[in-house]
Amino acid sequence: MTRRGRLERRLARRHESTGSTRTPVVLASEEPLAIELDGTRVATTMRTPGHDFELAVGFCHAEGLLAGHPVRTVRYCGTGSPVETAFNVVSVSTGGR
Repeated sequence: MTRRGRLERRLARRHESTGSTRTPVVLASEEPLAIELDGTRVATTMRTPGHDFELAVGFCHAEGLLAGHPVRTVRYCGTGSPVETAFNVVSVSTGGR
């Protein structure tokens, strides 16, 4: 399965007093990211795909969830269907807190 990009090309309809036209636009894509810490889901947030591991660890640190424990591993994980969870669930492990 391939990862989707940060930008998506779409057609938009532009309305003006003289009528409307369809024009191509480039939009930032946004997808949900579920963050799990030591097997427990702690958050689901919307993000622009990319730098997911940094976002997950930074979130856990900023929320005080790491409590000084070192991060051992960070990985993508699938807890449901591959289509549903591809690159949208990140697991952070401290090796036990």
